Amino acid sequence: MKIMIISPAFPPDNSGVGDYTEMLAEGLSDKHEVIVITSEQKGLPQKEKGRFHILRGIKKWGGYNLFSILSIVKQFSPDLIIVQYVSFLYGKGGINITFPLFAVCLRVRYRVMTMVHEPFISFGHSVKYFLISIVQRLMLFFLIIGSDRIGVSIKVWERMLKRFFFWRRSNFKWIPVSSNIKIVSKDSTFKIPVGFENRLILTFFGSFHYAKMVDYVIASLEFLIKKGYNAGLIVIGQDETTISAHIKELPDYLRERIFCTGYCSSEDVSRYLSITDIFLLPLIDGISSRRTTLMTALKHGVPVVSTNGFLTDDIFLQENFTLLSPSTDKALFVANVVRMADDDTLRKNMGKRGKEAYEKYFSERLMIERYLDHAFKK
Repeated sequence: MKIMIISPAFPPDNSGVGDYTEMLAEGLSDKHEVIVITSEQKGLPQKEKGRFHILRGIKKWGGYNLFSILSIVKQFSPDLIIVQYVSFLYGKGGINITFPLFAVCLRVRYRVMTMVHEPFISFGHSVKYFLISIVQRLMLFFLIIGSDRIGVSIKVWERMLKRFFFWRRSNFKWIPVSSNIKIVSKDSTFKIPVGFENRLILTFFGSFHYAKMVDYVIASLEFLIKKGYNAGLIVIGQDETTISAHIKELPDYLRERIFCTGYCSSEDVSRYLSITDIFLLPLIDGISSRRTTLMTALKHGVPVVSTNGFLTDDIFLQENFTLLSPSTDKALFVANVVRMADDDTLRKNMGKRGKEAYEKYFSERLMIERYLDHAFKK
């Protein structure tokens, strides 16, 4: 069977959706022929052939450039087209109405499945964001019309879309993301950051996005140090310049206990997680199954302290494999970090439960099965 994946982001892009697409393509290519259509990148060949085809010839994702995609689709005549969707991937400012309309045309001849990683931005508090949100809702409407099946990364969005598209309820399915990072064995060349050898290591992974409450992370480190812990914070994927706005005003005794890895390979991400004692993920919208950094921590058996909020999936509330507090309460989040630090047995048990939950609900194998089952469900 031929499966085509459309995703503007793909490695070596520094993008979670790009890494996710590569993982999906690798998993599907075990039994199927896979073609990935992605953006043009300078210095890379337009066509690559490894375990699957990678076609990097798309300059823009609207207007006349869509005929290039149509030409490729006709050339390969796939049995299934999978669209990886975040509105901001397809147009400047998250606006591109032509691509969803193009998907409607594709569906006339081909089976199309869209994976919605993020449906649209909230209305916000300005005219600009209000208008963008309206247009993105219209984009999503046409994209759903242009899809036979739709995958949704969190339950809250699945319920929302089923409610609005009530006549197509069976066409929507919750497909949680998996980890983009493989577990690697310890390497003698990998060095623990100087001064961190005997510390209780807190780890934060990813960008300092507005939805991630960095002040909760800093407050946790500060409280542990004041309590007498020899604690340190590793920030995976960011350098000091990138996060300078968040740490430049901190006292020296805190700054010297923060180590930024900068951009690093997936192998080194795995190695940093292997030395982590507590993984911190305070989210303003709450822990959910769309967070690949969370899935990576669970897969590696690292105990997670996070928050619950309006996007939190039921599974995190029903099963105790992460330590949660309301996203509105910094003191409770810090208290949970301290509780985890104080109890070595709790850390081990939570790490074990998290890893078991990952294999039971979120593994790569399950993700691939969910895609294929849903795409060809009668």
